[in-house]
Amino acid sequence: MSDPTRSRGWTIRRRPPTMEVHLHCMTHLFDQLGLASGREDIQAFLEFHRPLADHIRLSEAPFWSASQSALLREQVQQDADWVGVIDELNIRLRETTTNRGLPSPSPQGTAVDEQPFQVE
Repeated sequence: MSDPTRSRGWTIRRRPPTMEVHLHCMTHLFDQLGLASGREDIQAFLEFHRPLADHIRLSEAPFWSASQSALLREQVQQDADWVGVIDELNIRLRETTTNRGLPSPSPQGTAVDEQPFQVE
């Protein structure tokens, strides 16, 4: 009986299953939060609410409703595929006019839902 992984002298290697990667964008996050999600809407939200004070966790910011706060907290706790865009939102809300556009501190910089610039 012939080996089904060989064909005309070539070895066919089976690839292991890969994890499906879900990448979300800020627009989708704002949709999930029930907020207006157009480019101008997101920019207006950021401008209105920044800078978020360093001692306030993103999920505990006073401008979130209870359900929005819970969504952000749960996604971070579950290390869900939303974490990347939530981290981006966290960073962008903490920008000031003096640090806007500068790279975020790393690796000890702003953690997704922890107080920024503190090492555990």
